[in-house]
Amino acid sequence: MKREEELVWKLIDQDISEPEFQRLQEFFAESKELRGYYQHCLETHAVLESHVAPDGKAQPLPTPSFEPVEETKSKPPAWLGWAAAALIFVYFGTSTDSPSKVSLVSMDQADWRGTEVVIGAPIPDRFLHLKNGSIEMQFPTKTSVIINGPAFFQVLDDQSLEMIEGKVAVNHEGEPGSFRLLTPAGKLNDLGTRFTAFIENLEDSTKVHTEVLEGKIEFVNSFSKQSSIFNAGESLVITGTHRKANSHVSLAEKADQGAVENESEQGTFDQNPNHPKTSIENQAEFKAIDLMLEGNLKAQIKYSMVEAIAESIDQKAMVLVEAEKAFSSNQGISFAEAAMPEIEAMAHSLVEGYVDFSKISLWEASKTAEIAWRENKDSEGKLISRIPYANRLNTPEKGNRLLHNLEQIKLWLQTVHDIHEEKGMGWVSSFGCPEDGKLIFDNRNKKLFAISHAIESIKSNLE
Repeated sequence: MKREEELVWKLIDQDISEPEFQRLQEFFAESKELRGYYQHCLETHAVLESHVAPDGKAQPLPTPSFEPVEETKSKPPAWLGWAAAALIFVYFGTSTDSPSKVSLVSMDQADWRGTEVVIGAPIPDRFLHLKNGSIEMQFPTKTSVIINGPAFFQVLDDQSLEMIEGKVAVNHEGEPGSFRLLTPAGKLNDLGTRFTAFIENLEDSTKVHTEVLEGKIEFVNSFSKQSSIFNAGESLVITGTHRKANSHVSLAEKADQGAVENESEQGTFDQNPNHPKTSIENQAEFKAIDLMLEGNLKAQIKYSMVEAIAESIDQKAMVLVEAEKAFSSNQGISFAEAAMPEIEAMAHSLVEGYVDFSKISLWEASKTAEIAWRENKDSEGKLISRIPYANRLNTPEKGNRLLHNLEQIKLWLQTVHDIHEEKGMGWVSSFGCPEDGKLIFDNRNKKLFAISHAIESIKSNLE
């Protein structure tokens, strides 16, 4: 482990001396890579712990105590929130002083979470969360960028945008190569063109669906140091895990040139309905569930409510999933111990909230069917029509991820429960009191039973 990384963990564990603390601040000031490594951790804890206020101002960093700390046998991992505040200080305290030249020029029903940006204001150089709606940004490189929520993104500088998740349309009229879009799977260099990208994070990988509407783009993989050029009318799917790993690029079916020429001059995601294979958004929105519920208003309303709940849970669960992937510790602390407050909070919201999950059906909590097509051909074998229908799946898939996330939260909570039992009842008590710890243990056990009951009820509810 590098010296600077070792100092970071000392800071997190509150086991850092004053000279080491000063040296660590110098490391952060000197190394953009080191700061960037912890930006994801910043976003994770900002969402979970609400350390970033709605006005975007960071909470002050608690002053580290350099006095000797008396060791106790049963000490809960209460340092997690303090560490998150430290990361926020590092990120905001070492950012560039020069004002951004990237400005917000328009919005349409934009729903910001965390930091909010107003029209005409420069875009701050931090991660932003657009929950819903769309925005348009103008870069000094003669680049117009439209982002549709939900999206996580960051303006890195006057010619670079990083998209973690969401949909983006780019219209670049400046010098070729003077604008680049960074994604978790690699970098897209704009060579004077218009293109769209849809970044979706799956359980074990990221997929970037890209379509070149005009001109050409260059895809660069940092791991292999290889680049590829793609031209107007070409669609590609880039699959990877992170920018420092290898990625796979595959070409989708080429878009019809007429459809490309008819694209909106603003570079939005509206596609020619006669060419559904060129539209990522149209494909994503046309689901088997729409056919299954057609004409059943009661079921449609019920599913809309379940889907909204599923989306809310998925947003929080994905934060922990990504944090677990990036987690590492040389202090013998597991992810379950480090994230115990967040895991307990999620379990509490499931059991003590307003929703009785045991009443939800399997088809509402997972994907039980997929779109299939009945094709009608004329006497010459030419396709004259295609009719969609819902084809039942033998094994349900994740769908809106509600059932999947319930199972994941149960797994995390069970891991915390097992650790608690292994380390003794006093482990989670602030005073090392076994009686307090036993009460917490028993309450958690009830939550585990309730979540397990909900999962089994969903699986058996085949309504």
